[in-house]
Amino acid sequence: MFGNRCMSVSVRPERNEIARVLKLSHERGLLGEEHTAAIFYARAHLANRMQRCRAAFPVGALHAIAVKALPFPRLLHLFRDAGFGAEVASLGELEIALKTGFAPATIVFDSPAKTRQELDHALSLGCRVNADNFDELERIAGILDRRRELPAPSIGLRINPQVGAGTIASTSVADAYSKFGVPMEQQNERIVAAYARYPWLDAIHCHIGSQGCAIEMLVEGAVKLDALIKRINGRRAQPIRTIDIGGGLPAAYHAGAEDASFDVYASALRRALPHWWNAADAAVAPRLITEFGRHMAANAAWAVSDIEYVKPSAGLHTVIAHLGADMFLRKCYRPDDWHHDISILDPANGTWLAPGDTIIRVAGPLCFAGDIIGEVSTAAIPTEDHKLIIHDVGAYTVSMWSRYNSRPMPAVFAYDTATETIETIKQKETPEDLFKFWC
Repeated sequence: MFGNRCMSVSVRPERNEIARVLKLSHERGLLGEEHTAAIFYARAHLANRMQRCRAAFPVGALHAIAVKALPFPRLLHLFRDAGFGAEVASLGELEIALKTGFAPATIVFDSPAKTRQELDHALSLGCRVNADNFDELERIAGILDRRRELPAPSIGLRINPQVGAGTIASTSVADAYSKFGVPMEQQNERIVAAYARYPWLDAIHCHIGSQGCAIEMLVEGAVKLDALIKRINGRRAQPIRTIDIGGGLPAAYHAGAEDASFDVYASALRRALPHWWNAADAAVAPRLITEFGRHMAANAAWAVSDIEYVKPSAGLHTVIAHLGADMFLRKCYRPDDWHHDISILDPANGTWLAPGDTIIRVAGPLCFAGDIIGEVSTAAIPTEDHKLIIHDVGAYTVSMWSRYNSRPMPAVFAYDTATETIETIKQKETPEDLFKFWC
């Protein structure tokens, strides 16, 4: 057995677990010579995150997994079966969610670029829709006026609470300027007027950002949103019933780093906004929606790559691997903002290269100089007989795959720690698959 149980798993799969999974994958013929790289998801870690999320928030909350972070139907169905919804940001993601079996009423459609046709389609299905701006509200109003047979919609407006940028500007979406949502400070009165004008506007949405946003920022955004809700409800016959607080809870990418847990976040929210949990009348209590992606999935997966060559140069050794900027776009283009721990395994005996003074630079296979994943210092120089392990790759990695150099996407697997089962989630792409992609 692997040894880990759902509620006692660590932040990330441990080294002995990784070595065991790789050994079994080779013994069972799942990994062959054609698999120069692969991604493995630990089901126990996904289940653990789901359980902790549901335990932290009010019982009636709808937790919508962000499909952009985890677009694999064979993993999304785990969330569907656990009673989760799906947050989608494109027509393609909507189709993934529907074909995975999520009920339309549990699908939240967010996008700053929804077309009239996409809005009509989502509303016809009965999906939840968060409008990004006032013009989109007018489009929705036109659809509802024209198609009165549509099911009763659940529609919100995305608000930018303008609580400032986090430590990673490219993923912070709640500064004074943001491409997303309606700025609260400049458009406060117009927001209130829109809710007074449209009785079907029964929800409200905000999302502060992703990695680099502290819990204090997330809570500050929620507090500002709550104050706006009180203003809105003072001008309406029916109060806002649904509050979508987005996702954005950071994940731990460094070994030993403290994990910003669902428990800590929810407890901070509850202290600041107890009426979101303890409404005097349960019949009028607001329903919370969350849209977690990174915190739900990032630590649940790791990647393995063959070491093709080891090249000494300029006082260090460069490992040429089969994963680089094709899978780690953010890491390679913004190395100061993004980090992945790297380990090197000797699969013959299941041992790991110990830390030391030899600097190993890990370079990907693409044709540009910035294709560098990172560095690791070891006591010995790795060889092609070793395996490169990149940790915490479960979100915003393979889902952001680049087609530069037309390299195939690697196979994706999921394993169960209790039963020692390993399932193929997505087959490795073939040269024919790549040819069809470009045709």
